[in-house]
Amino acid sequence: MHMAVNDHPHAQSIDFGYPARLSLMLLCGALAGAVALTVVYFSTRAGTNLMLWNHLFVIPVGPFLVGLIAGSGFAFGCRLSGVKVTGVSLGAVCLMLVSLYFLGEYVGYRVDYPHGVVNDDGVLLTFWPYFDFLTRLFHYENRAALGIWGYGLRAISIAGLVLGGLAMPFVALGKRPHCASCQRFHQYAVVGCLPEENQTAINDVLEARPDPIS
Repeated sequence: MHMAVNDHPHAQSIDFGYPARLSLMLLCGALAGAVALTVVYFSTRAGTNLMLWNHLFVIPVGPFLVGLIAGSGFAFGCRLSGVKVTGVSLGAVCLMLVSLYFLGEYVGYRVDYPHGVVNDDGVLLTFWPYFDFLTRLFHYENRAALGIWGYGLRAISIAGLVLGGLAMPFVALGKRPHCASCQRFHQYAVVGCLPEENQTAINDVLEARPDPIS
């Protein structure tokens, strides 16, 4: 049984329920994601699209870095809300990161073309036709457009974004001790282990500690 310095049998905490705490974590991630998308937008305007910055064509360096920015918000949200890093929370983060990717594409489209964009045939393109048109125009340096294979580049970018976003909460909190009863992460490191059946020794440790500062 793990014993952490700040665990106290009489400690009180307010639990607003898992859905509310998960929502708080996702809100923190969404705010950090908005910052990440802002960085992408201005970098693109400056001439470098971070979401298409791939090393050796297939290693999504730029998307991974953008994901780290967004993931820092999710890690902070997990720490603040006490949401443990599990498959459910990571799945929610994954879905939000994918949503943020397409939201960023849509916002960029609306900012650059508030009245829509017209192709060479004079057809007004709404967002999804424009997204498809732009994806098929992707190319490397002076080579021909990738066509349908441009969606492979999109998939690499999304994968890098998600990987970077998941890395932050998992690395920061994945192994951190978590109290299942109060749904909070331990404030301090584990200082020792005692057999769970040795209740007398456990009680001695708890009684010997000063009460936590309220």
